[in-house]
Amino acid sequence: VIDDAFKFIRRDDGSYDVLVLDLTEEWLGQSVGLEELYRFVATKCRGRCSCYIGPASPQSGGPARRHQHIAAAKKFLKGLRIRKVFIPSFGSEQLFLYGGGL
Repeated sequence: VIDDAFKFIRRDDGSYDVLVLDLTEEWLGQSVGLEELYRFVATKCRGRCSCYIGPASPQSGGPARRHQHIAAAKKFLKGLRIRKVFIPSFGSEQLFLYGGGL
């Protein structure tokens, strides 16, 4: 599905095997939050997700972004893992969050 994520979350009544997200846009911390997103993952995807959450470097806000995601996701998901992966085409380490279920 390609759509505005939060419009889709609010109107959809289906369930999914997994949710793959690219969460690099600057909507984080605005009126629609990460808790709503991870609540959706818990109810619609049985807690399974793979999220690209952005650059890991302190200069790009990586530690704060990591903390925001963990704080929101752990309220709804179990088996959380954060991985820092060097992506050659980006030339830097990037953060990924994985939810392993409920």
